[in-house]
Amino acid sequence: MLQEICAIVCLFFTTVTAHELGHFTVAYWLGIKIDKFALGVGPTIINFKASDISIEINLIPIAGYVVFNTDEKNYILENLSYLKKSAVYLAGIGTNILLSFLMFFLAQFIPNNNLDANIQPKSSEYVVTRPLETSKIVTAAHKMVIATRLLGKSSIAALQAPDPLAELSGPVSIALIATDQAKKGFHNYLTLIAVFSMGLALLNLLPLGGLDGGGFCLITLEAIFNKKIPSIWKQYINRSGFILLGLLILLATVKDYF
Repeated sequence: MLQEICAIVCLFFTTVTAHELGHFTVAYWLGIKIDKFALGVGPTIINFKASDISIEINLIPIAGYVVFNTDEKNYILENLSYLKKSAVYLAGIGTNILLSFLMFFLAQFIPNNNLDANIQPKSSEYVVTRPLETSKIVTAAHKMVIATRLLGKSSIAALQAPDPLAELSGPVSIALIATDQAKKGFHNYLTLIAVFSMGLALLNLLPLGGLDGGGFCLITLEAIFNKKIPSIWKQYINRSGFILLGLLILLATVKDYF
């Protein structure tokens, strides 16, 4: 039981931490004042301050967020150039892609128990001409590209299905997959983290409120029309996005049980 819990927590905690550290690192490097760095949702289990930044770790590691200061005008996100704001918004996606590559790379040093048969080239569509003995870096990049294609194809197939909601996988299904692959070996588990991290990156590219893609679309519209979108509109857009995502997670969870 302990192994299963650790597998679930590690999967979510690793991918979410990588994502939020991306936002945090780029924002900090650009001189944006940060008020809080939080991992997880629900009851707080660890809370401390470091360099005037509140660090918070919560019980359920399925999400995270970074709170930027809005009082000190010289150090706020809104006052940065479009390119710098874009870097902050897209940094989490970038670190999830890097984590995916790193996991695929590290998995090559561990004996394979046949998990990643699903992300091996099986058809001419995925065949890449290369020598049999290739570098582990190239192999990791190749697997990452294949995983991205498969995730994209499965997402499109789910949307085109007669009942798209039936294709949803909720936290319970993901937890079961995590525990199953952890039992099959560390190679399998690292590959699962790689695929899950890439999936998280693709999810955050969607132009929905509350996701990185949604925030990026808003600042892009502001740059195109050279006009600020009222803060209240942004709040409504983000809240509606969070509500939609919450409902999807709830539906997926219910489906997992029934």
